[in-house]
Amino acid sequence: MTRWSDHLGRDRAVLVRMSVAAAMALLLLLSASGPLVLGHGGGEPFLSDVPAGPYSLYVWLDPLPAQTGELHITVSVNLPAEGGSEPVTELSVLMRASHPDGWTSEAPATHENALNKLFYEGRLDLKQAGTWTIELLIGDAPDQVAYPIDVDVTAKPNAWQAFLNWFRALFNRN
Repeated sequence: MTRWSDHLGRDRAVLVRMSVAAAMALLLLLSASGPLVLGHGGGEPFLSDVPAGPYSLYVWLDPLPAQTGELHITVSVNLPAEGGSEPVTELSVLMRASHPDGWTSEAPATHENALNKLFYEGRLDLKQAGTWTIELLIGDAPDQVAYPIDVDVTAKPNAWQAFLNWFRALFNRN
């Protein structure tokens, strides 16, 4: 004959296993969610109010630190104005990336790609780790402004390493 306490012990063990499984599923779901998108299109500030010809530039990168694969770039082009600056929206912006080993990538930054239509956004595919020079070509000839930025790109971790990094970050919060 089985006692009531035996059933209670088995039920508790099942409940614990189901709770652990649910917690792991939630963790996997949260880790698979995309990055936070902010009002300027997302990313971390890389340049802030840097003079480039007659313009001042603001640049955000996502991810930062940059990793191999897709790099999302948001650019704000501004002209000085009384009491601050005014965004310039009628320019063409081309992003041209080059790596010392000969790799290249090129893409336009446009308002169509931007969350905030006052900014220019685009994506570059950076296939190799190392220092990439990304030249921002602003406007058209003969008034085109070229502004180079150097971006250190690390190798993107595999899925298991990315999970471990995420898990470590959970416990390293201040």
